[in-house]
Amino acid sequence: MAADALQSELEASAPQDLINIDAITWETLQGERGPYQKSDDFNNPEFKRLHKALNEHNGKMRINNFFIWTFQNGVSIGRKPKT
Repeated sequence: MAADALQSELEASAPQDLINIDAITWETLQGERGPYQKSDDFNNPEFKRLHKALNEHNGKMRINNFFIWTFQNGVSIGRKPKT
């Protein structure tokens, strides 16, 4: 029983492991600090899952060597490779 509770807690704390960010449509743009990618792929279930995870992490997180954030409009998502 305790193991089940621990497993549930681990799964809840690591949503990025469950999100396939490569399934989201990204547009490459050039910003003041270099290139980045932006998505408004609202109808994609992975986009929705990522947006929910970002909301749970104050709009910023790292997944698969990407820094991912929510834009100020509260809808669009950006990502930039980080090593």
